[in-house]
Amino acid sequence: MDEDLEKIKRARLNEIMNELQNRIKTLNESNFGTFVSEGVSVIDFWAPWCAPCHILSPLIEDLAEKYTKVKFGKVNGDENMRLLYQYNITGLPTVLFFKNGMLADRSVGVVPENVLEEKLKWLL
Repeated sequence: MDEDLEKIKRARLNEIMNELQNRIKTLNESNFGTFVSEGVSVIDFWAPWCAPCHILSPLIEDLAEKYTKVKFGKVNGDENMRLLYQYNITGLPTVLFFKNGMLADRSVGVVPENVLEEKLKWLL
């Protein structure tokens, strides 16, 4: 019985993770401009080696779940250095907020979810 419950839990967790992955797009230099060109977009710049990035990631996932009309993306800074230079990103994690292709705000480092949410609300 416990084994069956564990299987159900794992299956549901996998479903939730897949839904979040579909809500948060992986971006790179070739698809970034098109992605941010319309509407409100929140872009998380991160790197696999960055411990603070892993702390911030669940906060971005929570916002993506709450704000379904906003586009969310992640950019691996190690693989997309031109975007780091283009947007003058010198520290990770950095979250950029776009409205209709224009950079509207940014957040650097790990900040509370409500700080990110207030920046997002301001754009809506």
